[in-house]
Amino acid sequence: MRHNGEAAAMALLCSHHAIDVLQRLIADSKHYPGRDAVNLVHRRRNAELLKINRKGWCAFKEITTWYDRYSHATLFSLAAQLMLTGSNELVLGSEFDEGKRDQYGKELDLRVSAMARLSDVSMPVEQVVVSAQGRGLVR
Repeated sequence: MRHNGEAAAMALLCSHHAIDVLQRLIADSKHYPGRDAVNLVHRRRNAELLKINRKGWCAFKEITTWYDRYSHATLFSLAAQLMLTGSNELVLGSEFDEGKRDQYGKELDLRVSAMARLSDVSMPVEQVVVSAQGRGLVR
């Protein structure tokens, strides 16, 4: 989910010719801070160029950054590998754990909601790119 948010932000940033993200990324892809894309979209100038609803973007940012806490191994993320039903079994592959049924539903609802928002991101990106093409700024 964190990657989904960062990818959406990068798509927005790269779509506008007046934002130099794509040029900076091409010039030094190894050191470009893609993980900061969500914050870069929120900057006043970028948000204005991209016609971003800043209040809506704050909510998007909050959801995306919530996952930062779970993108690396922690006790919480490692707990996902333990079965709540059964006798403290360890999961090495994938397994349905009846004890996590409520959490599965919440997570799936959040992911479905995120996917539904992709059109909200892709439409402005498409509009910016089409506009830039019309002005001969991009091919």
